[in-house]
Amino acid sequence: MPATASDGVAGRGGIALPWLAAAVLALVAALPALFGHAPVALVLDRAGLVAGAWLPLITAHFVHADAGHLLWNLVPATLLLGIAEAGRLVSRRRLLSAAVLSMLAVDLWFMSGFGGFDRYCGLSGILVGIYSAVGVTVWRCQGSWLMPVLLSGAGLKTAWELLSGASFTGALDTAGGWLAAPHAHLAGLLAGCLAALAGPARQLLPVSGVRGRRRGS
Repeated sequence: MPATASDGVAGRGGIALPWLAAAVLALVAALPALFGHAPVALVLDRAGLVAGAWLPLITAHFVHADAGHLLWNLVPATLLLGIAEAGRLVSRRRLLSAAVLSMLAVDLWFMSGFGGFDRYCGLSGILVGIYSAVGVTVWRCQGSWLMPVLLSGAGLKTAWELLSGASFTGALDTAGGWLAAPHAHLAGLLAGCLAALAGPARQLLPVSGVRGRRRGS
């Protein structure tokens, strides 16, 4: 059966305009200009959740502790989202599902209290989720050995952060009392894999193969 856009894998050749990536990155870049870094009303705070402040369950993922934290997330997000969307590696639907599931997973982790964190902000949990979703989707459809290697690297990085209690990049180790949250990376990693495994796998066909075969061939 030929691949289609609804399968979560590119069913057509060419380059797509990465408007979804552009919208997300514009939002992440604009927030510090409008509200500064880590605005109290937008970051996840345990005391705030107890008091009924639920909006940060969404907004905290798009604000950052400082300029360094923002940069460490914005650069890889630009590369990952741009390549995945423009290169049609996965559908926008799958990118969105991976992002939403990763956000929910990170929120559930924070609300559980596991790890003892009182505050959280940043895109990295969602970013790791999208990374794993893209990797698993491409691996399922193409069988490339490179994807398991890259996913294993992400897993080893997360394991190292959990064991050491530090960020692999060091971006948050001294940023205004903020600490790296590898638990969020683990939550995103698992959620992204789930998003990729939930849909059907289709072999990624060349353009001529998609257009030149009847449905069901």
